[in-house]
Amino acid sequence: MREHAHFFRRPPDHLRWVSGFSSNGRSRVFEFILLTLTCLLIGCAARPNYTLYPIKQQYVGEDTRADRAVRYVKTGSERKAMRLRVRNGLLVNEASQPLDPSIEEKPNRDGFAIFVMDASGTIYVSFDHQQGSFHHSSLLAGAPVAAAGDMTILSGRLLAISNASGHYRPPPSSLVAVLARLKALGVDISGVKVTRITGSTPQSHNTTRPAQ
Repeated sequence: MREHAHFFRRPPDHLRWVSGFSSNGRSRVFEFILLTLTCLLIGCAARPNYTLYPIKQQYVGEDTRADRAVRYVKTGSERKAMRLRVRNGLLVNEASQPLDPSIEEKPNRDGFAIFVMDASGTIYVSFDHQQGSFHHSSLLAGAPVAAAGDMTILSGRLLAISNASGHYRPPPSSLVAVLARLKALGVDISGVKVTRITGSTPQSHNTTRPAQ
């Protein structure tokens, strides 16, 4: 019986280092370990699990073409400036200004912008869409996306959204993910016109009505 009592008083070899601490010190060590494990578990649970869509094969290497290369955003500072932010329900830029074509000096855009959402749920937007020069693929430098398409934004208000992207061709289901993300950020999506691209036939509906 004494041998058993001695056995339980002696810490296992893998915890022997803890015995060097005082009782209060050991308590803090175990609290730290428990807190770390909890944070890791919460972080894993909170991490989004989006389906990703790679760039179509015919566009791979488009940024290095000799005749007319598509410009890719490769610096963190430039991409950061394109990251979508939400303030008081409005879509805003890095300076907290409501997003509008006039900010990027594109007054003739009628609110037309391209967007992508990355694997972490971060959305990037640009009014500077130029055929053969700047595309959806430009925003993440050709990396896979969780969603891609067009938005109509005026004075920070999201009026319309679609999954139209020739470079990625994401399915209509990707719109569910990006709309949920926008709602989580505080955007009122109840009146947003949604156009779902399935093959070559667009299907439009307003988010106040269920998708058909």
